[in-house]
Amino acid sequence: MNAFAGIRIHSARAGILPAVGAVLFLPGLLAAQAEASTLEVLTRKAPLVLEVECGNPEVRGGFLRMPFRVIETIRGRLSAPPVFLEPASGTGRVCGGALAGLRKGDRLLAFLLERPRGPLPIGGARGLLPAKSAEARAARLLLSVKDPDSRIRLVLRQCGSDSPRVRADAAFALPSMPGWEKAGPDLRARLRAACGRMLRRRGDRVLGLSLLQALARSEPVQAANLSWTLLLSEKDRDLHAPLRAWMLRALPASVVLGAFRAPPPAAREARRRAATLLRALPSPSGVRLARRLLGKDAAPSVPPRDRKARFRAIFPKARSRRP
Repeated sequence: MNAFAGIRIHSARAGILPAVGAVLFLPGLLAAQAEASTLEVLTRKAPLVLEVECGNPEVRGGFLRMPFRVIETIRGRLSAPPVFLEPASGTGRVCGGALAGLRKGDRLLAFLLERPRGPLPIGGARGLLPAKSAEARAARLLLSVKDPDSRIRLVLRQCGSDSPRVRADAAFALPSMPGWEKAGPDLRARLRAACGRMLRRRGDRVLGLSLLQALARSEPVQAANLSWTLLLSEKDRDLHAPLRAWMLRALPASVVLGAFRAPPPAAREARRRAATLLRALPSPSGVRLARRLLGKDAAPSVPPRDRKARFRAIFPKARSRRP
């Protein structure tokens, strides 16, 4: 069965939208959009990888046709006609399209699925990389590495790339990469360091949450420790709500409780933040801990199965739109 049979085609050539910082549940939402066509996944699973040169585009029979010349066959063998094909549009761009903006002579590193009428770029425009770009260079490095440990090491390095696409794809890919179960202490330490850096850097926090997901897979206790440290810090307050939501969704209650260390009594705001999270855990122990933290200010416990109450516990400042 083709590994890309269920891939959804996307049209954003740039890859990551500028406003992703507003997305709270990155691992569940944004990663779902991009992780099927990250550079790591493309280089590991694409059945056909070519470097091509584009010919003259033409519209025929309601389709935009872009013939191409194969410069290098990196993986697989092209048996279909050497032409990219997608529905034509008067505006030049269609939903899921990959060909808008391409001109004769453009050279591309292409990750493709075989189709009888012509190969299909995987992930739409995300599967067609300008041949001389930083993204193409990063992809060629990944194509040259097969060993799981070496691939994880390389993707961790790419988390520090100057290219937004390379950096974001690396962060999105790490949680689901094979080989984490056998990764050594060196790789785990590198992941912890990269995760902490991204979470503390305002422009990369959404990517940091994705790395936190990878850390939770390999070292859930370390992920809980780091999460509590950031949640109880007075800095980076805009990170507190998404981090609290992520901890409730991604970590077992026992791990969250086991990693908790109560802030000092003078840190009233930190104690309130901790209590908000502890009350929302599906565990009576969390409610008891929250009451001890708040003392006289303790609020009623939140029934774990009451979804509206749990939402209010996670986002205490959210207001209903109803009058």
